Amino acid sequence: MSLRSLLLIVFLFVSAIAMAQNATVTGKVVDETGSPIPGAGIYINDKPQAITTLDGTFSCSVPQGQNVAIRITYQSYLPVVVKRNLGAGETVFLSVKLKPSEIGTVVVSGEKVGDGTVSIDVKYIPYFVTTSGGIEGMIKTLAGVVSNNELSSQYSVRGGNYDENLTYVNDIEVYRPFLVRSGQQEGLSFVNPDMVSSINFSAGGFEARYGDKMSSVLDIK
Repeated sequence: MSLRSLLLIVFLFVSAIAMAQNATVTGKVVDETGSPIPGAGIYINDKPQAITTLDGTFSCSVPQGQNVAIRITYQSYLPVVVKRNLGAGETVFLSVKLKPSEIGTVVVSGEKVGDGTVSIDVKYIPYFVTTSGGIEGMIKTLAGVVSNNELSSQYSVRGGNYDENLTYVNDIEVYRPFLVRSGQQEGLSFVNPDMVSSINFSAGGFEARYGDKMSSVLDIK
């Protein structure tokens, strides 16, 4: 007998002995309804060993004569841990039923950032070059505001008409379009910028105290 053949026989003999020293764990993993769970992970002492097949079954070898922890896990299910100490060549079958993990009450909290009102700093009005020289030129640059004529102080908001914009001066509602409809003061500013202390403009989502069914609110103090 050649040396190579002798080494091969010794190797096979040692391998057979090593395999005989291991135990085998088989089983089936199902859910609460008894349906098999494919793809569940099987871990031996936190080391991955196998995954369940389409019918929920698995098989893997474990060291004999040792306390081993067999953990079965699957996403959205509570893991199950089974501890065993198996002898050499022993085979054990595990029937494992996984329970869905329960999610506790989720509390969503938030803080109101604002009501969509934009405050315009009046100190920048003299530096804003417009045809009319008023605050309307600054408002036309805000989001949602459209004007088809740069010579006019009128504007529309979010597709509304020019007379659908609420205007408040010192908390008193002022209806603007009277002079505009008669063709007077079309290009002039509604209020003298030198007399303004604060300007708040909202293109939607304004407070209920301003009423409703309008496109925007211009609140001047």
